[in-house]
Amino acid sequence: MSKNEYTELQRKIISGEVSIDSVRGNFVVRLRNKALKINDIAVVEMAEKQIAINAERYKQRNRARALASSIMRRENRFDWKSPRSDEYTERQKQIVRGEIPLDSVSTSDLVRICVKAREFGDKVLEELMLDLIKDRRIASHERDLERKRRMRQDESFGYSKKDKLTQWEKTYLTGY
Repeated sequence: MSKNEYTELQRKIISGEVSIDSVRGNFVVRLRNKALKINDIAVVEMAEKQIAINAERYKQRNRARALASSIMRRENRFDWKSPRSDEYTERQKQIVRGEIPLDSVSTSDLVRICVKAREFGDKVLEELMLDLIKDRRIASHERDLERKRRMRQDESFGYSKKDKLTQWEKTYLTGY
């Protein structure tokens, strides 16, 4: 592969006609990979620099989204998209009537029902769905905390997840 095998857009980026920060991140990665194949060190360095800049941008954007989401959860506000239809589906009706057990209903189903109830002005159903959703989120958070506690406990005995002890080995070593 030679330098002539860059695409037209890649050649424009290399020459500076097109700014490298104006293209998508995956395009920059492909440019770097092609430059690595043909051993074009200058282009590799340019692409690596932009990849690092993009990674930092993505990290900051994700932090901002996580913070906004955290604030909304703390204030018990939920930002869900409007429903696509203006009627409950048959499954949603069965869930509301209790014909389908809640254990077999996903949280996303509850969210869809909640959003439709909000759109239709059914405050009672909306509040019921919100309570169920909050309960599931709390339970999920508690499971995460328990999992992390178990991991810390395993590590306190000098074992990490990488050691991959069997449950029998853990029981033998801890005594329970």
